[in-house]
Amino acid sequence: MSSLPEKKTSERMLWIFIYSREEIIVPSTAFTIVPFYASSQADAERQTHAWSERQPFPVVFVSLEPYPYGFQILYHGCPGKLPPKDV
Repeated sequence: MSSLPEKKTSERMLWIFIYSREEIIVPSTAFTIVPFYASSQADAERQTHAWSERQPFPVVFVSLEPYPYGFQILYHGCPGKLPPKDV
């Protein structure tokens, strides 16, 4: 997890929490991302913990990172694998 200096501000930054529902992370594990805004790293950690506690399934922490410049998804719903292309 990145370490950012704590700032007292009303401005909030985009954070992305990545988690798994699998207890053991292996190459075939699917991850889920949860984007949200927080005013500090401590606030992001508090929100992540609170969100995880409200879920009806076990949440396995993978990553929590700030995205101060935002992010863009070019493709949505991408499967993990595609069938071979006909050559």
